[in-house]
Amino acid sequence: MTDDIARIYRAIIADSGVEATDLKVALDELVLQVRPGIESGAIVLDIDDAIRAAGRAIDKRDGGRVDGVLRSIARGEDALELDDDPVLDLVATLGAGRRKIWRFVTQDDLREMDALRFQNLEAQRIAYKRWREEYQPWIEVLFRHSTIGDAVTANDLPTVLVVGDGAA
Repeated sequence: MTDDIARIYRAIIADSGVEATDLKVALDELVLQVRPGIESGAIVLDIDDAIRAAGRAIDKRDGGRVDGVLRSIARGEDALELDDDPVLDLVATLGAGRRKIWRFVTQDDLREMDALRFQNLEAQRIAYKRWREEYQPWIEVLFRHSTIGDAVTANDLPTVLVVGDGAA
């Protein structure tokens, strides 16, 4: 199932050619193309995987609101009663796969969250340095070819891709 959906999704994106497509448009088209396959039985949807994917989406959405949650609570922008407050009931990402609802976050949890952010910052710095080392040689190639696909077809690839090990 995942391979079928990945193939269809990639084909949808490929149909855009050199123009980028919007994620929402691509996902809407994916639904239109995959749904008939699921309804006919040609594509078997694993309901457990679908439920997990929905849970991950909720987790990601709640996790993306972390700064706003702290600001809202500190400024008293929400009623913040301990019963039925959506802000206090959002999922907080503590790190190492651990989650907690905001109303139960402790000082130790906030410190753990801060440490995780610092680790992520350092990982992102290293990843960006590696990206620059890997992307920069392609710029020269793309002066000669309009797309990476054209460069690959012409076997005109960068001569140097990775200068260092990505650490600094």
